[in-house]
Amino acid sequence: VVNAYGPTEAGDDVSLHFMNEAPSGQNVSIGKPVANMQIYVVDDKDNLCPVGVMGELWVSGIGVGRGYLNDSAKTAKVFRDNPFTNSSSRLYKTGDLGRWLSDGSLEFLGRKDDQVKIRGHRIELGEIESVLSSQSGVNSCCVLAKSDSSGLDRLVGYVVMSGAFDKQFLQDQLNQELPSYMVPLVWVCLEEMPLTVHGKINKKELPDPDMSSLSTASYVAASNEIEEELVRIWQDLLGVEQVGVHDNFFELGGDSIITIQVVSNLKRVGYHIRPRNLFENQTIFELAKKVKDVGNQIEGEQGRLEGVCELLPIQQWYFNEAHEEGSQYNQSVLLSISKSVEEIDLSKGFIALVEYHDALRFNYQKKEGIWVQEYSDTNGVLVVIDCTQEKMCDMPDVINKLCNSSQKDIDITKGQVFKGILIKTPEEDKENRLFIAAHHLVIDGISWRILLTDLERILDTIQKNQEINLGSKGSSYRQWYTELEKYTNRSSVLMQQSYWAAMAKEYNPLPVDHEIKGYDSYKNISDYSLVLDKENTFSLISEIHQRYGTEIDDILLACLALTIGKWSGHNSIVIGQEGHGREDISKSIDIGNTIGWFTNLYPIALQSSNTNSLGDLVKSTKEQLRCIPDKGLGYGALRYLHASEEVRKDLAQVQWDVVFNYLGQLDNAVSLSDRFKGATESTGKEIGSDIRFDCKIEINGSITQGQLRLNWSYSKRQYNIETIEKLAEEYLSNLKSLISHCKDNKTKEYTPSDYGLEKEVQYQELEAVTQNLIEEAYEGEDILEF
Repeated sequence: VVNAYGPTEAGDDVSLHFMNEAPSGQNVSIGKPVANMQIYVVDDKDNLCPVGVMGELWVSGIGVGRGYLNDSAKTAKVFRDNPFTNSSSRLYKTGDLGRWLSDGSLEFLGRKDDQVKIRGHRIELGEIESVLSSQSGVNSCCVLAKSDSSGLDRLVGYVVMSGAFDKQFLQDQLNQELPSYMVPLVWVCLEEMPLTVHGKINKKELPDPDMSSLSTASYVAASNEIEEELVRIWQDLLGVEQVGVHDNFFELGGDSIITIQVVSNLKRVGYHIRPRNLFENQTIFELAKKVKDVGNQIEGEQGRLEGVCELLPIQQWYFNEAHEEGSQYNQSVLLSISKSVEEIDLSKGFIALVEYHDALRFNYQKKEGIWVQEYSDTNGVLVVIDCTQEKMCDMPDVINKLCNSSQKDIDITKGQVFKGILIKTPEEDKENRLFIAAHHLVIDGISWRILLTDLERILDTIQKNQEINLGSKGSSYRQWYTELEKYTNRSSVLMQQSYWAAMAKEYNPLPVDHEIKGYDSYKNISDYSLVLDKENTFSLISEIHQRYGTEIDDILLACLALTIGKWSGHNSIVIGQEGHGREDISKSIDIGNTIGWFTNLYPIALQSSNTNSLGDLVKSTKEQLRCIPDKGLGYGALRYLHASEEVRKDLAQVQWDVVFNYLGQLDNAVSLSDRFKGATESTGKEIGSDIRFDCKIEINGSITQGQLRLNWSYSKRQYNIETIEKLAEEYLSNLKSLISHCKDNKTKEYTPSDYGLEKEVQYQELEAVTQNLIEEAYEGEDILEF
């Protein structure tokens, strides 16, 4: 028996595989090229693929046709000169996928146009069909990607069975051989497959499946212990009363910061996953299977850590760009705490926190002109102040003065980087106050969530007269430094240098009301805050992202590009973007429950030109953000950690005037606690007057009490308050317009990043190609000219 392969455009048979006995597997080789014909396996960048790597099959040789009759445009897309030889031969790009086998023959792997993207993964449907066809009882099969009612693509399996159809059996079998995102959740059993006149499956005639079981409006309860834990965690963190196993995490309001909390909460109940698992498996039904497969492979430093810990990029930025000796640079929270919590128990809790979270014991000394970070001892982290005799009307001022004084007590050179004050209030006040402050060098937004959650757990344990045990530690701060240093030395990261250095050419200074020399300091900084209403905030979190496949940062930064671009008159603005920095760069590291300053600060060049509509603006911004390598982690790593001074100096030229930071949803930091909640009094002055303010405008956004709150910090010496008020209000107005635009039309619009093509194709090009395909689609065979 001979298995022949070849496209009509290249003479039909270009490779042959001879069989003298039945094949051992389902995928039969297509053999080797016949005489006077050549076959190349080529990747997406037109490079030849090595043995075993899938690519597109390109055919060259005497059998290749001249093109399509009367269709020069179509000919130009797939016929070209052969770049792999010095001769003047032509080749044809088949659109078929295959790979070389070790014996020199070829394996056919399906059609390139059968590739789809599900949850960020590019999937070859033929690969699923190959595994499915090998299952017992499957006579014929086909797998397609179909959109459900929410516009999300779902895999649908069509089968013709020789016996009874068992959906669960098929899914279980496929889960043994394929990752969960490649296993269809919707199935259609047919008596026979519709066929074309050529005997192939007619995909256009396959019936539409019933997608109702996967609709976000259709509730399916948890069916096992892992799913139940995930449901509980999602409900708590997302503030949703009912979560079904097929609900999508990001459609419910999840974001990258909350994924880290999911990982941390799962770890506490004995399960271990990585943040990327949630991006790849966005429903509980899918994620639960991954939880079963992933064990605890992380070995964190245990016990009380000692010795030196090198400075992370953001810490080096602080000492190089902002630090002023004697000035505080703190973060703090003020909580109302139940009077049922005894001060001795709270003191034990604080001691346990600093013993477990080693970064809260950091000490900083300048040695030979270089700042050194070391683990140290610390005592008296909780102070109790009795204000029970004060008048209630005076308490706001009293609390403010106590907090202000405590802010000044933070001293990085004495190991006093973390401190708490229990303020005992008058009897008529139902709750005491708990003030907690830490120098920014040892804490960030995610760390506060970890700290407050652990404090709640410790108090629960003490109340039950049990021994305090927060479990084994994850990776330490210095283990993360070591891994980040390894990451910096990867060749792929060094290749990012030109990308980041190019940002310097994109910089255009923002207009100011008053020119000053150099940078300003915080003594001249003022703030202007405004709030988005609850209805629009809810839409921003969960309702509007189906149309363009966006995340909340895409919308917020699109709005920033529009607002700043229109005000400044620049088509391109470079901003400093702050990210949480806890990127998944190593399988041996878990910092999901590690306290420290991990923030990643990196430049983004936002283009607001060539956008004729709000839709274009959103798609353009989304694609710009998707093209950023490793979510910006490489910039700080190269800028501060790379061994080459030339590399570090090159990236030091990049500058920006605006810093933007979205801190996520802060409500869930204390929403689960029965003991404390947010207090209304002032926490005092967190940042010292002499700390350098190294930009012109800094925007911090967060969601608290169900509303997006935006704080604009600016120099009073550079801007009039009227300018900032107008700019901030314009931003809010533009944001409402964007939210309304995204809500108006539920039809999903795809962009290149949805297909993994963000670095190869502009979104306008994809739209043009898609439109051409729709307009040119017709029935019938292609006519060839030879």
